[in-house]
Amino acid sequence: MLISSCVELISEKKYPNDYFVVTGVLNSNNPITKDYPIFIGRTISINNYYIKDMVLPDLMVYIFDIESNQRHYLSYYDNISESINTQPYLRIGYYDQNEDLIIRHNQTYRLVVRTGIDSIWAETIVPNEYSVEYSEMFTTNINSIFPSIIYDEIDYLEPIKIFVEDNKEMSFMIEYYCLEEWQNAIWILPDNKNETPKSLQDYENILNAYPRRNIVWHSYKPEPFNDTFLIKLNIDKDDFIFYGNYRIRISLIDENTFNFQNKSSGYYFGGIFNGIGYLGSAAVFDLYTNISLPQKK
Repeated sequence: MLISSCVELISEKKYPNDYFVVTGVLNSNNPITKDYPIFIGRTISINNYYIKDMVLPDLMVYIFDIESNQRHYLSYYDNISESINTQPYLRIGYYDQNEDLIIRHNQTYRLVVRTGIDSIWAETIVPNEYSVEYSEMFTTNINSIFPSIIYDEIDYLEPIKIFVEDNKEMSFMIEYYCLEEWQNAIWILPDNKNETPKSLQDYENILNAYPRRNIVWHSYKPEPFNDTFLIKLNIDKDDFIFYGNYRIRISLIDENTFNFQNKSSGYYFGGIFNGIGYLGSAAVFDLYTNISLPQKK
């Protein structure tokens, strides 16, 4: 999920030299893919560093499914060479090549990394499933023609309703991901009078894919609603940066991810043993829509 989180781990003043680093999130109802790999590397000096110096491509890595008592071995992938040439979002880490492990709600998964003498390991409990109620302005079918929302009317939409099982405070990561190719993307607020990005890198930063991918964090205290509890998620027009088709990924995050993001020195509280960083998980729900230009009067 967050190569940018890894790149922050390069200051020898802040971190011990050659500390093992893990960052990654297991997304419910999904395999571990090249788009969301688990980064495993090490801290390095900020002086004359190169991203390949952080990478550990030859480790034995597997996910242990606690319930089924099965191991699922992961393979290494990176797009460093491609990134140097064309500057897309950098993806480095381990993924499930066969995609035979589908992450399930309310299950415990253990990551094990064999480094030689010692092992790095971490466990995450995937958050419970929740139900979502949304208006006709969204769809869950990626293969359909997406409903269209006029940009100026986004703030007047009915909130997305999320129904959960209890009223404990919950944290969500909302990912707004533009599905257009960079040549077809149109800035909502033109950049230096350019209506479209000047290049792929202008559209998709190498470290975190911003502005194509915009992430917003929210915490909620659910309200009682009949026999369940309700969260109202308002969509803000400022969270969209381009016109066009979008995937909106709603992710209820686990404790490891929350601690990493919110605690001081959170890289020590992300559930990693014999290393730093975090192994998180999320209960995800994807919606799709199209953000359209205001109608001309």
